[in-house]
Amino acid sequence: MDEEEIKILAWSVQAVCFCKKFTFKKPKHGQPSQGEGKIIVYRAYFMRLLAQPKPLRDQLTIELPTLMGFRTGEVCTAKKEHVDFEKGDMQVLDSKKRRLYVVPLHPQVAKHLDKHIKRLGNEGFLFFRSRASGPKGKEPHLSESQIQRIWRKWCEVADIPVMPPRYGRAYFAVDWHIVKRKSLYGLMAILRHESMDATQKYLAKIVSYEDVKQEFNEGIDSPFRTKCAQANACPLSTNDCRCRMFTPQIMVKKHEQPC
Repeated sequence: MDEEEIKILAWSVQAVCFCKKFTFKKPKHGQPSQGEGKIIVYRAYFMRLLAQPKPLRDQLTIELPTLMGFRTGEVCTAKKEHVDFEKGDMQVLDSKKRRLYVVPLHPQVAKHLDKHIKRLGNEGFLFFRSRASGPKGKEPHLSESQIQRIWRKWCEVADIPVMPPRYGRAYFAVDWHIVKRKSLYGLMAILRHESMDATQKYLAKIVSYEDVKQEFNEGIDSPFRTKCAQANACPLSTNDCRCRMFTPQIMVKKHEQPC
């Protein structure tokens, strides 16, 4: 059965994780891995990725890390029976501890899961590999490399830098604590870290550029803090709007020559 293509009409995602260099290759001996560097966070790329029309299955493989903090391996092993629509919860098989944890179910993810599960049935993995995708004997669910390829495909279609699915979890942490100012304790629980120290070390790897820039410009009479370049196309635009999607419109004034 062909996957149904969904179109996202509006989105309220607040951040995007982007690193200039990313490769699936393992680092050579003696060289630092890519994961040791900072993750620079922008918003516009994730907004385009999530808003790009795509099959429902592919949309969910992007939403689970981004909106619920799943690791890539946890997306692979997600099952339909793990979803509790009545309570608004979902169980996740922690890929490091190998045990089930209960996490809150994001409303947008719940809508897409409901549609996806009704099509596939009530039990089993959420994301199955195709029959032609590999030799027999392997797990029936999507592999981590297949989910990476899904992310790569839709990043390229959306014309944005290719981002690995693990950056979706980093986005979730940024959106939770830096953008929405929620507690470290709550983030620790959702990400299933062993301690608050582990959560703080994880956040220390991430730089939210828009928020750093906004903090830098506070109190500065900057020529860049002019009308938003997106004001004409934004349905929520107001006078002197300074939302988190603000894009400065550069105004160049011409000096009049004296008579």
